[in-house]
Amino acid sequence: MNQWHICPTCEGEGKHSLAIGVITSSDRDDWDDEDFERYGAGAYDRRCETCKGSGKVTTAQLEDFEPVRYYATDEEYYWRREGGY
Repeated sequence: MNQWHICPTCEGEGKHSLAIGVITSSDRDDWDDEDFERYGAGAYDRRCETCKGSGKVTTAQLEDFEPVRYYATDEEYYWRREGGY
């Protein structure tokens, strides 16, 4: 029997805006208020690739799941991925 779990990528929503990546403060400065509000409202969301939009995954899918690591700042990215500047 298959057990179902909440999708770890989209947290059950079936969509996310992870394709855009992390919005830094310098990125935010490039956006006008309307675009930023649209981003917050989900206008740039895409269907989740992990659960195919259903919001749930099977136990087997969960065991195969490899989380994508996102970084809080560009500096953190370079330190952790590239070994620093």
